[in-house]
Amino acid sequence: MSWKVLIQLRKFATTQSATKSGKKLLEFNQIPGPKYYPFLGPLNDVMTLGKNEKLHLTVDEMHKKYGGIFRMKIDSIDTVFLSSADYIRSIFAYEGKYPKHPIPPAWMYFNQKYNIQRGLIFMNDEEWLNIRQVMNNFLLKDAEWSHKLIEMTCDNFTSKLKRILDSEDATVIENLEDELYLWSIYSILNLMLGSSTSEQTDREFDAKVWEFVNVVKKIFETSSKLMSIPPRLADKINMKVYKEFESYAHKSITLSRSLISILSNDMQSSENGLLRKMKSQNLSDEVIVRIFSDLIIAAGDTTVYTTLWLLHSIAKDAALSTKLRKDIGDNPKSMEAPLVRAALRETLRLYPVAPFIGRFIDTDAEIGNYSIPKGVLALASLYTSSRDPANFTDPLKFIPERWLRDENRQVMNPHASMPFAIGARSCVGKKIASYQIHSLITKILQQFTLESKNKEDVKLKLHLIGVPDKKIQIAFRKTLP
Repeated sequence: MSWKVLIQLRKFATTQSATKSGKKLLEFNQIPGPKYYPFLGPLNDVMTLGKNEKLHLTVDEMHKKYGGIFRMKIDSIDTVFLSSADYIRSIFAYEGKYPKHPIPPAWMYFNQKYNIQRGLIFMNDEEWLNIRQVMNNFLLKDAEWSHKLIEMTCDNFTSKLKRILDSEDATVIENLEDELYLWSIYSILNLMLGSSTSEQTDREFDAKVWEFVNVVKKIFETSSKLMSIPPRLADKINMKVYKEFESYAHKSITLSRSLISILSNDMQSSENGLLRKMKSQNLSDEVIVRIFSDLIIAAGDTTVYTTLWLLHSIAKDAALSTKLRKDIGDNPKSMEAPLVRAALRETLRLYPVAPFIGRFIDTDAEIGNYSIPKGVLALASLYTSSRDPANFTDPLKFIPERWLRDENRQVMNPHASMPFAIGARSCVGKKIASYQIHSLITKILQQFTLESKNKEDVKLKLHLIGVPDKKIQIAFRKTLP
């Protein structure tokens, strides 16, 4: 984001806060919110926020009680939750030159305890800016180099599905989530190498990938349970869940480095691979490994679950499947089908993999009618804002058409849904991830009929990211209707 845009956002935020009522700004301590009892310490988080997997629902109820902004302390950090679309947009006007976002406490403590240097997610200040600018060139400004590699990986996935479906009957893919994990990780590995790894590797390598999939799942599951428990305390009293998290975190780093080492040493990286591109920028091997290690840890989950939610939404609605196929037929080139793009955006609205996106306020701010001091953590409550009827018509319904230009009357405020955030620290992989999902969904709809086999409604729960609260069951049939 340019500084001109940042200045415009700041002017917008100031206008929203100071001129709406014409009143003097209220102080930070006048923002409503739940009571905080200092003598309870960390127990405040447990009592106020409840179960971690239902945090989005708890916060949603608080917004209904306190309004579009409320404050509380989380692990002694002054925090404001924002669900008003205008307030959410304002957050990014105050993120500064080196935006800082919240990191799960267990991850931060683990890195500090073992003095582990990590990738872009954990970097800050000048180091972050320098690496981010390099990655912007390859992943945002010019991402077309990745398209053929992504489509190749998607073709490998659909070919595998056909082998699994040994008859013309509808078959439930019992391990669909795991298969999507493999697809996502192989996509990243292929982008790194610039060619297909699936045809060049052996069973030992495949076994490492499978092990990595399971370890990453456990990292998110265990660290989610530690969100309301200070990790230093959990470590000190030898809590089982912390010891498990630490074990999985060590394994994930070891495995990701092993995968990268095998690829870079045993296979020829093409000029079109991200590995070769990054080396051309004189980045050290250690920095490259750090970036890729975190990339395959973080990007895997978010892409997998967004794809899974989208497949689930399509499988439940035969009429939608028909409309999407027609749209694909009218626009055969990948990423040119407007309704498929709209369906992805609608998925990210209803099922945000990141229900909360946050920034530490870099300078004294004015949001709403309140003065927000520097250092406060501002969290956008995307689950709440995305389901607010003030922002979307029929907000609980899956209506991809609302995102089409001729149907935008159903979107009163698009800033209520910012799955990739905005600003300098917005998701660096958003173009790559969008193309991955769009390409896979397109190829699946061209070759298979989908049917949901879930008898009960599937809802979102938190394991740091938004995941299904029960197994999604989809039957695939090789014949089209």
